[in-house]
Amino acid sequence: METLTGRKVREETPKHTLLRDVLSGEVEDTGSVDSCLQYLDPRAGLCPHSMSFTLLRLALDCTSTRPRNRPTMENVSQLNTVQCNPVQFSSIQFYFI
Repeated sequence: METLTGRKVREETPKHTLLRDVLSGEVEDTGSVDSCLQYLDPRAGLCPHSMSFTLLRLALDCTSTRPRNRPTMENVSQLNTVQCNPVQFSSIQFYFI
């Protein structure tokens, strides 16, 4: 999530809100992960919508507060094999803060 959004895990606010909670709340409020696309870090360069959506969904699933809702590593591996085309990644620039 931090890489996708360019934000820290815990916001530097009086409430110290977790990034996971911000994004999960957005999904709960709107009913869609699409609403989280507004939080993507523009410095990361262009990334296909489908890839951003998939990575956000995966990040939310992996950080679920209920362990049984988290994907297995086998599921994650299969998802990455299907979704990640090396040609797509060759044109994306990643910036680390």
